Amino acid sequence: MADIELNLMATSGDGVTPGTVDTIETADIDADAVTGAKILDATIELADLATIIAPSHVVKFAGAHAYAGGGTSDAATITGVAATDIVVATIKSKTNAGYLDLAVPTTNTVTFTFSADPGANTVVYYTVLTATV
Repeated sequence: MADIELNLMATSGDGVTPGTVDTIETADIDADAVTGAKILDATIELADLATIIAPSHVVKFAGAHAYAGGGTSDAATITGVAATDIVVATIKSKTNAGYLDLAVPTTNTVTFTFSADPGANTVVYYTVLTATV
């Protein structure tokens, strides 16, 4: 088991310097110090989370899409995207005035629609979210 690093918040008289970082060896923790259920390293799954803290969506893909311009829409092939996914996108760079109007997912494709031709060397950053249930 890995060591645990704690950022201690000291109060007066507790013998610890405020804001210091200390390492606790797992061997120093008594085997019976945790009385409830224990979680092994890298074993937390969505099904283990209470409904109130479980995410509704998780990131499926993220990246940058380059577009050479010349029109007001461009279809990016992103294998694995589904029509039911959610796409969040923004323009990183462009040559002409205008804005990103839509980012619509369909099977294996996200179509970016612009208010006007964004011009050469346009780059769109995107994040694709998929539902967890």
